[in-house]
Amino acid sequence: MSAFLAFRLAAFSVLRTRPTALVKFQHGTRAMTSKTKQQKASSPRNQNRGENIKQRIVQLVDQETGKPGPPRNLGDILASIDEKTHYVELVSETPAPLVKIFDKAEEKIRYLARKAQAKASAQRNQRKEIQLTWSTQPGDIAHKLAKVREELEKGCRVDLVFAPKKKTNCPPIMVMRQRLDEFVAGCADLSSEWRERVFERGMGLVFLQSKVEIQVPDKEDFRGLLPKSVLRRQEKMLKEREKEKKLMEARASAQPSEQSESDIFT
Repeated sequence: MSAFLAFRLAAFSVLRTRPTALVKFQHGTRAMTSKTKQQKASSPRNQNRGENIKQRIVQLVDQETGKPGPPRNLGDILASIDEKTHYVELVSETPAPLVKIFDKAEEKIRYLARKAQAKASAQRNQRKEIQLTWSTQPGDIAHKLAKVREELEKGCRVDLVFAPKKKTNCPPIMVMRQRLDEFVAGCADLSSEWRERVFERGMGLVFLQSKVEIQVPDKEDFRGLLPKSVLRRQEKMLKEREKEKKLMEARASAQPSEQSESDIFT
């Protein structure tokens, strides 16, 4: 009974408020060698970009509607963009060659967001195994419990294994169940059992799934990694697009009135 009370006290001493795991993502740069540049230029993706596009007459896909425009000369489209911030890529060859204009900064943000999402998925599926013996003392159990909680806080799954110590008798099955119940209760705020418990060859296995919600940085979080000069250029381009859109709408609305006036005088 005293051992059980000692375990309970040790378990409650490591209980903490339920945290939220955050995927840490580091953004770094590296120098690009001449060999790397050559490999990048010869990649299939870059062969369908910019001047490397073989088709000279193409249709530009509208960024808002997603519909292709009338046939245009590729050179005119390339001349209309700033190649430091944007690029033109061939997205389809049939039934007609279609190209899109991509914002380099936005594509970089999307890439970082996808990478963070993949990292979060891998972290969620990661499994850790924590081993104890039936004769583990309360102080050591508290240490193991803290380790289990640490892994659960990261969003990992934890396989908990209680095994018999060498040259010792296994406890009765009822005692095994009680030990597992006591340990699992110490991390019930962070986990749930996603598989049935296993009892075999004197061992008891518990399979814990973390309840912690892994927060993945969104696109806006990565936007802070962009240089201020790039953000200013993006803002300027958005204003120019908005101005051009309003101008086109004004022209479209003025056409019917001009037609009606001509009908009056004819």
